[in-house]
Amino acid sequence: PTTTGKFNNIYADSEFYKASSATPTFAGNWANQIVKICKDFPKAKFYRVVGKTTAEVAALINISNLTHMPLEDFLNRINNTKEF
Repeated sequence: PTTTGKFNNIYADSEFYKASSATPTFAGNWANQIVKICKDFPKAKFYRVVGKTTAEVAALINISNLTHMPLEDFLNRINNTKEF
């Protein structure tokens, strides 16, 4: 989901994906899958990279092994370090 009401997928506008101007797909199923993966692997650390247009997803709040990382921090880490 996005705060702009537009589809924000890195593959938008490519074959088999919606146009970037399209409305977002229902995120409930995706969010439930993320919650399940986090619960199934409690010792793993997961990151959700968020940007200016990323909407808050209630189901993904307060999951102890899921960190919401700003896009700027992610870019800094992958461009300047090898470890998180």
